[in-house]
Amino acid sequence: MEKAELEQLRIDPAYRVISKILALDGNGNIISPLSLQHIDEYREQEQKLKLAQCGWYYPQLDKDSVIAALKNQPEGCFLLRKSSHSKYKYTLSISTGSKVLNIRISPGSSKQYGFQLDCFENVSSKLPHNHCVISLIEDLIRTGDLSRCSFIDHLGLKNNLVRITYPVKRNPSSLKHLARLSLNSYLSNSQTMHFPQIRQDFSSLPNELKDYLQSYPNAI
Repeated sequence: MEKAELEQLRIDPAYRVISKILALDGNGNIISPLSLQHIDEYREQEQKLKLAQCGWYYPQLDKDSVIAALKNQPEGCFLLRKSSHSKYKYTLSISTGSKVLNIRISPGSSKQYGFQLDCFENVSSKLPHNHCVISLIEDLIRTGDLSRCSFIDHLGLKNNLVRITYPVKRNPSSLKHLARLSLNSYLSNSQTMHFPQIRQDFSSLPNELKDYLQSYPNAI
């Protein structure tokens, strides 16, 4: 495995799972010949667990149901669904206020930068990539104004999207999950000076609670 690929792996969310089966030397360097196929498999496993918990992934939703779910929703509200196109895994459906915009998400792999909204090549470098589709959408929310970027919708037409804001959930989230989202949101916005105390507090938590928090590190 190349050095650049190892560095990319280290910052990947799936590293928490992958590292459990890797052989490491005394400095924490990877010495196990893990293949890129294995890395993709573990990323996929991690992602499936997160999608099952997020509450706004709709694995089976047709276009009419998408319109009904997003009808009368404010601009920027969205949901994630399984793509009907064999080349893509996911489609992001967003309310623009007057209509529903469906943008496919280009697939990622270990050899690429990861998932990205299907867009024209001249704006690809301006948009976030991520090996986790939920983290990609979280990055897009943080990006804010997307009006200068042109996307390709499910009909192959050029569209401009202003912003992505809040997910439309299938059912209300549990109080436990809402608490986890609040904590993750706080951690993502905390100043660096707070981190040592947070790490100390986290280490004292029961293992079951640690696993629950680590299984969904996102804030949406």
